[in-house]
Amino acid sequence: MMKDYIKLALMIIPLVAASTVMGGSIKETKSQYDMGLKYLTGQEVIKNVEHGFQLVKQASDKGFSEAQYLLANLYLNGTGVDKSKEKSFELLNKAADQNNVSALLFLGRVYGSGAGGYEIVVDNSKAFQFYRRAALQGDAYAQSKVGFLFAYGKGVKQDKSMAAKWYTKAAEQGDANAQYNIGVAYQYGTGIAKNETLAREWFELAAKQGNRMAIKELKDLE
Repeated sequence: MMKDYIKLALMIIPLVAASTVMGGSIKETKSQYDMGLKYLTGQEVIKNVEHGFQLVKQASDKGFSEAQYLLANLYLNGTGVDKSKEKSFELLNKAADQNNVSALLFLGRVYGSGAGGYEIVVDNSKAFQFYRRAALQGDAYAQSKVGFLFAYGKGVKQDKSMAAKWYTKAAEQGDANAQYNIGVAYQYGTGIAKNETLAREWFELAAKQGNRMAIKELKDLE
């Protein structure tokens, strides 16, 4: 699982404006963070997990939210440091306080399903708030989750029209689950005016991405 977090971190170009950096320029702190990632993975340098951890920690201590998020995962998994769920959870919240999308999504999962094994009580209302904050930044997965929570009244008052709204936002960005769900909404007129033509179009888009439920719906419509 840790490899997935590091791989994701390497793929993401951090939104520098989203982080508050103390004791150095943002550019310098980002470079420190990037070098930490390289040592953690052995990319372009000889792999040294402990040194990578220290570099990421230094960037985190300066308030760089991407580093705070990665450091939370390093503590959670005991990578380059002894495991500490307490420190991991604290860092996740610090990153989320800066509206770091990855941290917001993770905390949505923490409160929605107990991800990470932290000592917290599952709370769908908190999960909704974290997903909503990520959704407002344009994250398609978060928008789909917000739609789902509105659709089933989990953590928020049930509102089918709001569910359709958020499913549409996510679907337009290519989220396959949202494409299927807005297709269902159009098919039955749930929270949105019934439109079987649009339902089929959304099912087709979801099916192209391998969504099994959409594929089944299309077969049933034949």
